Amino acid sequence: YIDRPLTRPVLPEAQPIVAPFALNLDEQRAVLGLAERHGELSSARIQELATILADPLRIPAGKAVAQ
Repeated sequence: YIDRPLTRPVLPEAQPIVAPFALNLDEQRAVLGLAERHGELSSARIQELATILADPLRIPAGKAVAQ
């Protein structure tokens, strides 16, 4: 048995923004999880998940994926 080396996910390019409120650990993990799985998800699913995050983060739904 040989362990495979871990590969870090490729994160999409994005400008950092300051959230309008502090994110708890689960919320931070959810945001990072979405970014890490970005390359594995369909564009429709990415849009759906980003739209869910748009309102609490106070960003326009149309710009949610980019941000």
